[in-house]
Amino acid sequence: MQSRKLSGVMSMVALCGLLSLAGCLHAPRDADHVAVARIDGQVLTLPEMEHAIRYAVTKEQWDQLEQVAPGHYVATRILDPGKVYASVDILYTAADFSVHYKASAGLRYDPRQQVIGSRYQAMVEALVERIRDVADETGIPMQP
Repeated sequence: MQSRKLSGVMSMVALCGLLSLAGCLHAPRDADHVAVARIDGQVLTLPEMEHAIRYAVTKEQWDQLEQVAPGHYVATRILDPGKVYASVDILYTAADFSVHYKASAGLRYDPRQQVIGSRYQAMVEALVERIRDVADETGIPMQP
């Protein structure tokens, strides 16, 4: 009788472990056409938008930023060289930007199910917020 109880408890523990692990995986949530504007309400210039992206990438500790075409960067964050990294496409205009999953390793990406670990999502959400904040603060007069 105790053997059955123990077996049942172990099964429940295993099931809960699997469910909690599965709960940490999500479809990579892309940021599509996030609108930005200067503090004075004007549309940013392309150089201002590029500055916002470069600044955000640096502040959020992404390691590489490559401009592959006008309006298109690829950013890569390396968490453990050769083992753990994430790359995203950043597509932008003067009025908005998008961040899309490109590639990763060591972040539990499953291409069959199109899911990835929550660590990736947290890094991308922080990057998106930083780009938006820097862009929105553009045009603030400098203090003398």
